Amino acid sequence: MNVENFWKQLKHGFLHNHVRPRLDQLIWILITQVTPVYLARANTLNDRHCLGRSKALTPFQKMFKSEWICLESVTTRGDVDEKYITRVDQWTCTCKAQAMHSCHLCEHLVQSLPRPPAKFWMEVVHHRTLPLYHHPALVIPGSQWIEPADGSITDGDDHVFRTRTNVLAGGGGWRELNFSTPSFAGQTREASDSGSSCVHLLKRAEEFKQATTIFRAQVPHRNRIWMLSMVKQDMGCNVGNLVKDIHRYESSSRVRDTTWARKKGDKEEQC
Repeated sequence: MNVENFWKQLKHGFLHNHVRPRLDQLIWILITQVTPVYLARANTLNDRHCLGRSKALTPFQKMFKSEWICLESVTTRGDVDEKYITRVDQWTCTCKAQAMHSCHLCEHLVQSLPRPPAKFWMEVVHHRTLPLYHHPALVIPGSQWIEPADGSITDGDDHVFRTRTNVLAGGGGWRELNFSTPSFAGQTREASDSGSSCVHLLKRAEEFKQATTIFRAQVPHRNRIWMLSMVKQDMGCNVGNLVKDIHRYESSSRVRDTTWARKKGDKEEQC
């Protein structure tokens, strides 16, 4: 499944303009385009990325939070549910709902615990061994949290490199990848496009600077017709969105909110 997902992203994201590319071209695309994108994505998923800022939830964590909130409002069936054996410490329940749930949740496990704190949603990880979820917030009130041992086999929580990279140095060990484009005798098409893009951006920046000067010079004159025309055309809207997006990403490491319709649980106040 992971291999199929990788080839799907490779085909639609990087090879959409190529039909049966040559082997050398495919290798060049994998090295210079695909690998840097995957490394950048992996860096954002690291717990040490943008320390001190709020971290965006992963797709699984968003689904987990949504399902948890939905199960909190499910009405239990009283005496019928008493026959089920629920063990929060092992995160197991004898009801059939947990086994069929995509996040291995059920109303008995969820409603046996208080609402977790906000930081829990950013730290929850689905493990491969029992208990599937272990976190200080997943403890019945009055019980003591016991941190499980790491063990010698990964159970899905080894997503942070815990040691120093220089330990792997030497003898063909850890090396930083070099993504610089090799130089050829003639200028490549990519280098030419990059140079023209730089010239275009510098020219556009100079135009923005002149437009800013014009705006500041016209405001004191209170030219109503001209000002209403600028406001009606929403002049500079794209530039404003650019500044807001960069400021939002640098301050919170998140992108702009979408305008897609929200789900039912998103409208409620969530911790």
